[in-house]
Amino acid sequence: MTSLDVVLMVDLGGGSEVNGVVVVTWQGAGQDEITSYTDYVYNLESLTVHVSNTPQLNYTEVASQPQCSTITRKNTALLIPKLHFDCPSPMKGRYVYLKANGVPNRWKKLFSLVLCEVMVY
Repeated sequence: MTSLDVVLMVDLGGGSEVNGVVVVTWQGAGQDEITSYTDYVYNLESLTVHVSNTPQLNYTEVASQPQCSTITRKNTALLIPKLHFDCPSPMKGRYVYLKANGVPNRWKKLFSLVLCEVMVY
């Protein structure tokens, strides 16, 4: 794992069918006034959802698991308050991983992502 990569795991408690994930982020009132917050958000390249039956995978192992969907920073898609990851077809698994990738060519390598809710359906 490099300083540009972060993984969040959601345990569904048992094997489930996953059709998608909705993530509510912190794009509420006031964050535009925090210059460092905006800069850190722009350091985020993409978010990817993976579904697996294997717990506690590291970043490299998660990347090899079946992928549901990805949202990138292209057209400021990551700045939308509610992100919707729609799987192309239903996926079976117990663990849902949300993998964040930083922008590799920015002078600051830190990024910020505030997740308020992660809803798996």
